Amino acid sequence: MSTHPTPRRTISTHIKIGHDDPTLTGHAGLLLTGELVRRLEVVETIEEAVNRARQFKQRRRGLNAGELMVSLAETVMVGGDHLVHLDQLRGDQAGAELRAVAAAPAPTTASQLLKRFTLGQSRAVVAAMAELGNRFDREHELLTASAPVTLDMDGTLSEVYGRQKELANFNHEGRRGFLSVLVTWDERRRILVADLLKAGVPQLELARVPRVRSGVRVELRRTRRSRRLRGGGSVEVRRGPTRGGSCAGRW
Repeated sequence: MSTHPTPRRTISTHIKIGHDDPTLTGHAGLLLTGELVRRLEVVETIEEAVNRARQFKQRRRGLNAGELMVSLAETVMVGGDHLVHLDQLRGDQAGAELRAVAAAPAPTTASQLLKRFTLGQSRAVVAAMAELGNRFDREHELLTASAPVTLDMDGTLSEVYGRQKELANFNHEGRRGFLSVLVTWDERRRILVADLLKAGVPQLELARVPRVRSGVRVELRRTRRSRRLRGGGSVEVRRGPTRGGSCAGRW
Protein backbone atom coordinates (compact mmCIF):
# COMPACT_ATOMS: atom_id res chain seq x y z
CA MET A 1 0.00 0.00 0.00
CA SER A 2 1.35 3.38 -0.97
CA THR A 3 1.80 5.89 1.80
CA HIS A 4 2.14 8.88 -0.51
CA PRO A 5 -0.79 11.32 -0.30
CA THR A 6 -2.96 11.64 -3.36
CA PRO A 7 -2.06 14.83 -5.22
CA ARG A 8 -4.89 17.32 -5.57
CA ARG A 9 -5.43 19.73 -8.36
CA THR A 10 -5.39 23.39 -7.56
CA ILE A 11 -8.27 25.01 -9.40
CA SER A 12 -8.38 28.76 -9.54
CA THR A 13 -11.87 30.14 -9.05
CA HIS A 14 -13.43 33.56 -9.39
CA ILE A 15 -16.56 32.78 -7.36
CA LYS A 16 -17.06 35.10 -4.43
CA ILE A 17 -19.79 34.62 -1.83
CA GLY A 18 -20.90 37.76 -0.02
CA HIS A 19 -23.91 39.56 1.34
CA ASP A 20 -23.09 43.13 0.34
CA ASP A 21 -25.22 43.21 -2.82
CA PRO A 22 -27.48 46.29 -2.39
CA THR A 23 -30.16 44.69 -4.59
CA LEU A 24 -30.74 41.79 -2.15
CA THR A 25 -32.63 41.81 1.15
CA GLY A 26 -32.83 39.31 3.96
CA HIS A 27 -36.09 40.80 5.23
CA ALA A 28 -38.44 40.04 2.35
CA GLY A 29 -41.10 38.88 4.81
CA LEU A 30 -41.73 42.51 5.77
CA LEU A 31 -43.56 42.82 2.45
CA LEU A 32 -46.54 41.02 4.03
CA THR A 33 -46.64 43.06 7.23
CA GLY A 34 -46.01 46.24 5.27
CA GLU A 35 -49.07 45.58 3.10
CA LEU A 36 -51.18 44.83 6.20
CA VAL A 37 -50.04 48.06 7.86
CA ARG A 38 -50.95 50.06 4.76
CA ARG A 39 -54.37 48.44 4.36
CA LEU A 40 -55.34 48.98 8.00
CA GLU A 41 -53.84 52.50 8.00
CA VAL A 42 -51.87 51.68 11.14
CA VAL A 43 -49.51 54.66 10.90
CA GLU A 44 -52.32 57.15 10.41
CA THR A 45 -54.46 55.67 13.20
CA ILE A 46 -51.66 55.78 15.78
CA GLU A 47 -50.63 59.29 14.73
CA GLU A 48 -54.18 60.59 15.06
CA ALA A 49 -54.67 58.97 18.48
CA VAL A 50 -51.39 60.31 19.86
CA ASN A 51 -52.05 63.84 18.60
CA ARG A 52 -55.51 63.80 20.18
CA ALA A 53 -53.88 63.17 23.55
CA ARG A 54 -51.21 65.78 22.94
CA GLN A 55 -49.51 67.08 19.81
CA PHE A 56 -46.42 65.01 19.14
CA LYS A 57 -43.37 67.18 18.54
CA GLN A 58 -42.02 66.35 15.10
CA ARG A 59 -39.26 67.77 12.97
CA ARG A 60 -40.12 69.01 9.51
CA ARG A 61 -38.66 65.92 7.81
CA GLY A 62 -38.74 63.60 10.81
CA LEU A 63 -40.93 60.64 11.69
CA ASN A 64 -44.34 61.08 13.23
CA ALA A 65 -45.54 58.99 16.18
CA GLY A 66 -47.16 56.32 14.00
CA GLU A 67 -44.09 55.87 11.82
CA LEU A 68 -41.87 55.57 14.89
CA MET A 69 -44.04 52.85 16.47
CA VAL A 70 -44.31 50.86 13.23
CA SER A 71 -40.58 51.12 12.53
CA LEU A 72 -39.81 49.77 16.01
CA ALA A 73 -42.28 46.93 15.42
CA GLU A 74 -40.60 46.05 12.12
CA THR A 75 -37.24 45.96 13.91
CA VAL A 76 -38.63 43.47 16.43
CA MET A 77 -40.09 41.34 13.62
CA VAL A 78 -36.64 40.88 12.04
CA GLY A 79 -35.13 39.79 15.35
CA GLY A 80 -34.11 43.09 16.94
CA ASP A 81 -34.36 43.54 20.69
CA HIS A 82 -32.55 46.85 21.18
CA LEU A 83 -32.66 50.29 19.60
CA VAL A 84 -29.22 49.72 18.08
CA HIS A 85 -30.76 47.02 15.87
CA LEU A 86 -32.56 49.75 13.93
CA ASP A 87 -29.32 49.95 11.99
CA GLN A 88 -30.15 46.57 10.44
CA LEU A 89 -33.14 48.12 8.70
CA ARG A 90 -31.30 51.33 7.87
CA GLY A 91 -28.64 49.30 6.08
CA ASP A 92 -31.19 47.27 4.12
CA GLN A 93 -31.59 49.44 1.03
CA ALA A 94 -33.32 46.82 -1.09
CA GLY A 95 -35.95 46.13 1.57
CA ALA A 96 -36.85 49.80 2.07
CA GLU A 97 -39.62 49.78 -0.52
CA LEU A 98 -41.13 46.63 1.05
CA ARG A 99 -41.40 48.01 4.57
CA ALA A 100 -44.24 50.10 5.91
CA VAL A 101 -41.70 52.73 7.00
CA ALA A 102 -38.95 52.97 4.42
CA ALA A 103 -36.72 55.38 6.36
CA ALA A 104 -36.00 53.74 9.70
CA PRO A 105 -34.69 56.20 12.31
CA ALA A 106 -31.20 56.10 13.75
CA PRO A 107 -31.00 54.52 17.21
CA THR A 108 -30.13 57.86 18.83
CA THR A 109 -33.03 59.57 17.05
CA ALA A 110 -35.48 56.87 18.11
CA SER A 111 -34.31 57.23 21.71
CA GLN A 112 -34.90 60.98 21.66
CA LEU A 113 -38.36 60.57 20.12
CA LEU A 114 -39.42 57.92 22.64
CA LYS A 115 -38.50 60.24 25.51
CA ARG A 116 -41.06 62.75 24.19
CA PHE A 117 -43.97 60.38 24.78
CA THR A 118 -46.14 61.32 27.73
CA LEU A 119 -48.18 58.81 29.74
CA GLY A 120 -51.34 59.95 27.97
CA GLN A 121 -49.76 59.50 24.55
CA SER A 122 -48.55 56.02 25.49
CA ARG A 123 -52.07 55.05 26.51
CA ALA A 124 -53.35 56.50 23.25
CA VAL A 125 -51.09 54.09 21.34
CA VAL A 126 -52.60 51.15 23.24
CA ALA A 127 -56.13 52.42 22.51
CA ALA A 128 -55.24 52.81 18.83
CA MET A 129 -54.02 49.22 18.66
CA ALA A 130 -57.35 48.04 20.11
CA GLU A 131 -59.21 49.98 17.43
CA LEU A 132 -56.95 48.50 14.73
CA GLY A 133 -57.73 45.04 16.06
CA ASN A 134 -61.44 45.80 15.79
CA ARG A 135 -60.95 47.06 12.27
CA PHE A 136 -59.18 43.86 11.26
CA ASP A 137 -61.90 41.70 12.84
CA ARG A 138 -64.69 43.65 11.16
CA GLU A 139 -63.11 43.21 7.73
CA HIS A 140 -62.86 39.47 8.32
CA GLU A 141 -66.21 39.19 10.15
CA LEU A 142 -64.56 38.02 13.37
CA LEU A 143 -66.07 40.61 15.71
CA THR A 144 -68.78 38.80 17.69
CA ALA A 145 -69.58 40.34 21.07
CA SER A 146 -71.37 37.24 22.38
CA ALA A 147 -68.45 34.86 21.80
CA PRO A 148 -66.64 33.48 24.88
CA VAL A 149 -63.37 35.03 26.00
CA THR A 150 -60.39 32.98 27.15
CA LEU A 151 -57.54 34.94 28.72
CA ASP A 152 -54.07 33.44 28.95
CA MET A 153 -52.00 35.06 31.72
CA ASP A 154 -48.30 34.46 31.98
CA GLY A 155 -45.37 36.25 33.57
CA THR A 156 -41.68 35.91 32.83
CA LEU A 157 -38.66 37.51 34.44
CA SER A 158 -36.95 40.33 32.54
CA GLU A 159 -33.56 40.28 34.24
CA VAL A 160 -31.70 43.52 35.00
CA TYR A 161 -28.46 44.27 36.82
CA GLY A 162 -28.81 47.81 38.13
CA ARG A 163 -29.62 48.19 41.81
CA GLN A 164 -31.60 51.40 41.30
CA LYS A 165 -34.02 50.05 38.69
CA GLU A 166 -37.55 50.92 39.76
CA LEU A 167 -39.71 47.88 40.59
CA ALA A 168 -36.72 45.55 40.15
CA ASN A 169 -36.76 42.79 42.74
CA PHE A 170 -35.35 39.31 43.37
CA ASN A 171 -37.42 36.28 42.41
CA HIS A 172 -37.33 32.81 44.01
CA GLU A 173 -34.23 31.95 41.95
CA GLY A 174 -32.29 34.92 43.31
CA ARG A 175 -32.32 36.80 40.00
CA ARG A 176 -33.05 40.53 39.95
CA GLY A 177 -35.53 41.89 37.43
CA PHE A 178 -39.09 42.79 36.52
CA LEU A 179 -42.01 40.45 36.07
CA SER A 180 -43.18 41.00 32.49
CA VAL A 181 -46.87 40.08 32.40
CA LEU A 182 -48.73 39.32 29.20
CA VAL A 183 -52.49 38.76 29.00
CA THR A 184 -53.52 37.22 25.69
CA TRP A 185 -57.00 36.81 24.24
CA ASP A 186 -56.79 33.22 23.07
CA GLU A 187 -59.69 33.15 20.59
CA ARG A 188 -58.45 36.23 18.75
CA ARG A 189 -54.70 35.66 19.20
CA ARG A 190 -54.24 39.15 20.60
CA ILE A 191 -52.25 40.59 23.48
CA LEU A 192 -54.61 42.68 25.58
CA VAL A 193 -52.30 43.83 28.37
CA ALA A 194 -48.53 43.97 28.79
CA ASP A 195 -47.22 45.31 32.08
CA LEU A 196 -44.22 45.28 34.40
CA LEU A 197 -44.65 44.15 38.01
CA LYS A 198 -42.28 43.45 40.85
CA ALA A 199 -40.51 40.13 40.50
CA GLY A 200 -41.72 37.48 42.90
CA VAL A 201 -45.47 37.81 42.30
CA PRO A 202 -46.79 34.21 42.05
CA GLN A 203 -48.34 33.17 38.75
CA LEU A 204 -51.59 32.27 40.49
CA GLU A 205 -51.89 35.81 41.85
CA LEU A 206 -51.58 37.62 38.51
CA ALA A 207 -55.35 37.78 37.93
CA ARG A 208 -55.78 39.46 41.31
CA VAL A 209 -53.35 42.33 40.64
CA PRO A 210 -55.52 45.49 40.33
CA ARG A 211 -53.49 46.97 37.48
CA VAL A 212 -53.78 43.78 35.45
CA ARG A 213 -57.50 43.38 36.14
CA SER A 214 -58.37 46.97 35.28
CA GLY A 215 -56.23 46.88 32.14
CA VAL A 216 -57.94 43.74 30.91
CA ARG A 217 -61.41 45.12 31.60
CA VAL A 218 -60.67 48.35 29.72
CA GLU A 219 -59.31 46.52 26.69
CA LEU A 220 -62.18 44.04 26.63
CA ARG A 221 -64.68 46.90 26.63
CA ARG A 222 -62.81 48.49 23.75
CA THR A 223 -62.72 45.34 21.69
CA ARG A 224 -65.97 43.59 22.56
CA ARG A 225 -68.23 46.65 23.01
CA SER A 226 -70.73 44.45 24.78
CA ARG A 227 -72.83 45.18 27.87
CA ARG A 228 -72.91 41.47 28.64
CA LEU A 229 -69.39 41.71 30.00
CA ARG A 230 -70.60 43.93 32.85
CA GLY A 231 -73.23 41.37 33.74
CA GLY A 232 -70.75 38.54 34.23
CA GLY A 233 -70.05 37.47 30.66
CA SER A 234 -68.22 34.25 29.91
CA VAL A 235 -64.60 35.16 30.63
CA GLU A 236 -62.26 32.26 31.39
CA VAL A 237 -58.81 32.92 32.80
CA ARG A 238 -55.88 30.55 32.36
CA ARG A 239 -52.75 31.16 34.41
CA GLY A 240 -49.55 29.35 33.83
CA PRO A 241 -47.34 27.61 33.31
CA THR A 242 -46.26 27.27 36.93
CA ARG A 243 -44.30 24.63 38.82
CA GLY A 244 -47.50 22.72 39.45
CA GLY A 245 -48.82 23.09 35.89
CA SER A 246 -51.37 25.51 34.50
CA CYS A 247 -54.43 26.69 36.37
CA ALA A 248 -57.79 27.75 34.96
CA GLY A 249 -60.81 29.52 36.38
CA ARG A 250 -63.63 31.94 35.60
CA TRP A 251 -63.23 35.65 36.14
